[in-house]
Amino acid sequence: MRIPHTLELEVPQMYLLYPKEVTIRNGERVTLRPPVPEDEERLLAHLMALPQEERHFLQGWPIPLATAGAREEVLSLVGLIQERIVAQGAVARRQGPAYAHVGQVWATVSPVYRGHGLGTALLQELCQIAAAAGMELLLAEVVDEVHREAMRALEWLGFMRTGVIADGARGPCGERYDVIVMALSLGRWQEWTQY
Repeated sequence: MRIPHTLELEVPQMYLLYPKEVTIRNGERVTLRPPVPEDEERLLAHLMALPQEERHFLQGWPIPLATAGAREEVLSLVGLIQERIVAQGAVARRQGPAYAHVGQVWATVSPVYRGHGLGTALLQELCQIAAAAGMELLLAEVVDEVHREAMRALEWLGFMRTGVIADGARGPCGERYDVIVMALSLGRWQEWTQY
């Protein structure tokens, strides 16, 4: 899997406030921070440790490496326990002036750390980064029957199902899956999270 280069985007000041530590439900502490070029091998190891079916659906996602303070099209975070990447996520602004207020978000979590709140914590940080970058709406696309845990985390954060792309994805053997489109208004989300 090749790590593509990214285009420029104003990096919000909030993105520069990392690293942050979060404690997940099993009591372990995870460091969230922007990835650096030296993370490339660790990031690839994380992605290769995902189940093969999940890796199949990752193809086409930009999985960038960025340094804090850089100007990037895609703002991403990694979650580390000691020196091992156990989670990765990103938010990308849509291209063109008509869509610049919209971002796309996605995340991956190592199977052994699922069910402990890490994915939700990572997605919450990405929502804050997107809001700080001036995005107003976040979209997420999840493959039905494959990304159930991700769908639950997104719904917990306030994402609503807004549509279905029937047969929008194909599995490794050609099987068809619906793609669920989910959306979050960041203005409403910020009001809700301040209480």
